[in-house]
Amino acid sequence: MVPFAGWEMPVQYTGVKAEHTAVRTTCGLFDVSHMGTVLLQGGRATEALERLTPWPMSKLKPGRARYTVMLNEAGGTVDDLIVYRRGNEDWFVIWNAANHQKNLDWTAPILTEYGVTLEDLTSDTALIALQGPDWHSVWEQALPGAAFPDKRFTFTEHDGMLIARTGYTGEDGVEIWCPNARAIELWDRLIDAGATPCGLGARDSLRIEAGLPLYGHELSDEIGPIEGGVGFVVHKDHHGYIGEMALQRDPRRCLAGVRMTGRGVPREGYPVLTPDGETIGAVTSGSYSPILDTGIGLALVDRKKSGYDGTSQAVAVEIRGRSFDAELVVPPLHKN
Repeated sequence: MVPFAGWEMPVQYTGVKAEHTAVRTTCGLFDVSHMGTVLLQGGRATEALERLTPWPMSKLKPGRARYTVMLNEAGGTVDDLIVYRRGNEDWFVIWNAANHQKNLDWTAPILTEYGVTLEDLTSDTALIALQGPDWHSVWEQALPGAAFPDKRFTFTEHDGMLIARTGYTGEDGVEIWCPNARAIELWDRLIDAGATPCGLGARDSLRIEAGLPLYGHELSDEIGPIEGGVGFVVHKDHHGYIGEMALQRDPRRCLAGVRMTGRGVPREGYPVLTPDGETIGAVTSGSYSPILDTGIGLALVDRKKSGYDGTSQAVAVEIRGRSFDAELVVPPLHKN
């Protein structure tokens, strides 16, 4: 167990490699109840979200979800989040645990202006993520007859639970919110049906393989969505949101995947070099990939210095004063 954003979280159960492989080949189960969870209701909640995020949320139909970001005036990322539309002015929102209080403070003036009520559900609800190619058979064995969403980024509500076809692994699966009192029974049922319990270690290596950002690494108050590799969250025809003007400037850096072609595992902060030794960027996240059997990572690289154009490109990563061969690639580093 390790402290994480004010919570005690398991790094691993049986081992990171086994847990990672289980999610890619069968099915894994994560307890991610630390994530911030709020309800936004009433007033002009949809308009408030359109002010806070760079997407026209009025176009999102009830029963659908959307990955998005909140920006500051400089175009940096306050946080990345997923919004779930339950009704016209009824939104379920999940954001990062480490940013929970910051997000409450950031959104408060806008929500007040638009007459929106925020209910913080974080301490009263559990969040369990069932991920991997066998998730559906595990779900049906554990909860016979229980409803589930039939498409990615949709959700349904069943028997006091909100079940969303979302996740943070690059695999198909569901995330399930339920009252705390029901969490242990639900967890035990899913484990008994064949899911492998997984900790933070596998969650991190899986999301790096999938090219998914982690706040504080690929996104931050200084790193915006275009620079951080999630430019798709910005709708070109949506206007009037916080940070819009700042996003008109082309970012100096871009996000690339890193795959080691020699020895070594890239870690946060390690320099990325051209074959001639010029520094062109730095690793933002790194891990060993059990599936690719090599070191992998994500890196922010200078567009001009690197000449990176989205095609595979030979580079080196400096690890403890020595250079190791690698290549820049377009994320994701592994496709299921």
